[in-house]
Amino acid sequence: MSEDDLIPEPKPESTTVQEATIEDVDQVTDLALELESELRDSWDPDRRIPPREELLQRYQSRIEDPKWQVILARKGDQPIGYIFGFIDPEKRQDTLWVQGVYTKPDSRDFITARRMFAGLEKFAKGKNIAKIGGQVYKNSRQHLLFKLVGCSDIGETTDGKEVIISKDLTS
Repeated sequence: MSEDDLIPEPKPESTTVQEATIEDVDQVTDLALELESELRDSWDPDRRIPPREELLQRYQSRIEDPKWQVILARKGDQPIGYIFGFIDPEKRQDTLWVQGVYTKPDSRDFITARRMFAGLEKFAKGKNIAKIGGQVYKNSRQHLLFKLVGCSDIGETTDGKEVIISKDLTS
């Protein structure tokens, strides 16, 4: 037995998922910039990436608005992903619309994604919302995530690039 055998391997840092607070707005904004860049690079080369200050204001208002929910995932103290959605009283009050989901490439795993999605489900159920829905690029990572957490395709956009997904929370 060598000396190296006596040194235990460090345990991997655990991932935590929680509702984002106003103190988290800088971290959420940085993740949003990464998401915007990835969407442009992977799906839409003409996509305009908003300036950081614009995104900062956008996420600050979302975190403070009771119709919105932003869930932040961290590994140790480092932000690794987020998901956010809102209740649109002008469309369907029974649905929480997921507007974005992102995890850093080195942190993409089903468990983290599922836990972030579960945070939105908890928020929706607490507001007596019956469904979670969204619109995502067809066959994207986000589309796969929604399928893995139990969403079904219920339609697609007229150009066929995006699908509309939904999950019933009452069953």
